[in-house]
Amino acid sequence: MLSKEYYSQSGLHKLIDEKISESIQLDYKEARAISRNDRSKHEISKDESAFANSDGGIIIYGMAEKIKSPKTYPL
Repeated sequence: MLSKEYYSQSGLHKLIDEKISESIQLDYKEARAISRNDRSKHEISKDESAFANSDGGIIIYGMAEKIKSPKTYPL
């Protein structure tokens, strides 16, 4: 499970800096994953259900990924 030190804005930056990869208990989703269209709602339900039916985990919405690791957007 992801340590509580990452549960802040500086912690999210730390995930990127340390290149913490997705795992069975950690998933990154881009911001568009939480749009209000039916397809997005269905995908969110599937993702959350998968974690609920396994050992739990954390989904971080609003963070893009590059080959299973978090990445920053160019400014």
